[in-house]
Amino acid sequence: TVIIADLHLGEGADASTGAWHPTEDFRWQDEFALFLQTIEADSRGATDLVINGDAFELRPSTDDACAPDLPEVGCTEAQAIARLDRVLAGHPAELEALGRFASAGGNRVVFVPGHHDAALLFPAVAQMVVDSVAAPPDRVRVAPRGYWLSDDGLIYAEHGHQLEEAAGYDEWPEPFVDAGG
Repeated sequence: TVIIADLHLGEGADASTGAWHPTEDFRWQDEFALFLQTIEADSRGATDLVINGDAFELRPSTDDACAPDLPEVGCTEAQAIARLDRVLAGHPAELEALGRFASAGGNRVVFVPGHHDAALLFPAVAQMVVDSVAAPPDRVRVAPRGYWLSDDGLIYAEHGHQLEEAAGYDEWPEPFVDAGG
């Protein structure tokens, strides 16, 4: 089991200019691919890679489309899909590397939602992530309970933002509100 967190994959680099988007935090696609190759080789294809929150930077909007007049209300599922679509388009090399990793041996990849990618708890958003990592069935998943527990029950991983003193996600793993329908 390898647990990492806080990749914050954002919108990547501009395809025409190569300039990084100003809010992009993840700029190490080659190093990430080498990291995945190394843990795959070391484990001989028997690794659970748990990305323990904030794999994707979905919280700040670059288009301000999500309820700007209601700061306590985030994005709808459709708005989150549009954000994630931009993020996935900005990181094809990382997604390809994850797909190679998840396709090798018995490796698996689990995305635990964090506070910057809580939208992964929307079913369509989660499916979009799973589909974007081209791997055999059941090798990539999003943890719908908001945490990951190893098959033997000995390792528990949560991002930690749902703790009251952190961000106050009182209804975690259902951080949804109804605002005007």
